Amino acid sequence: MAEVTPRRVTESLQRVINARKPSVLIEQFINWALTNYVNAENLKYAIQNNIDILQLAFNHMHIGHPLVAPAFRLVIQMYWQEFIEYYVADVPKIYAILSRNPEVKAILDTETGRIYLNNCCKTAYSAFYDFAWSGYGEV
Repeated sequence: MAEVTPRRVTESLQRVINARKPSVLIEQFINWALTNYVNAENLKYAIQNNIDILQLAFNHMHIGHPLVAPAFRLVIQMYWQEFIEYYVADVPKIYAILSRNPEVKAILDTETGRIYLNNCCKTAYSAFYDFAWSGYGEV
């Protein structure tokens, strides 16, 4: 996996902003972030320490970096429906992506895992909302 740098993330976000079909890039981005940064070990750690795994996955993309934050905020604002409402607000979609990994699926298929994922989506939705529309906070 290539190193994720603020410059690379900003360039990718610019492609989304200028894309004719941004939904394809958004889907690729979400799938890439969740499958690359959420593994069984990270998920267990996140559950045990009550850390939002979705926010952890996105934090690897330097979302709070001064170069990245404005572009990411713009993408969220421009494509709120395609990005947040379509994915983050839909727990079964996030589950479908994460459960492609059998070890992650085994964790999510427990009562604790289901409760945790539902809480993560709720918390992430709120964090994205604050980040995009209130101009504060970090994802």
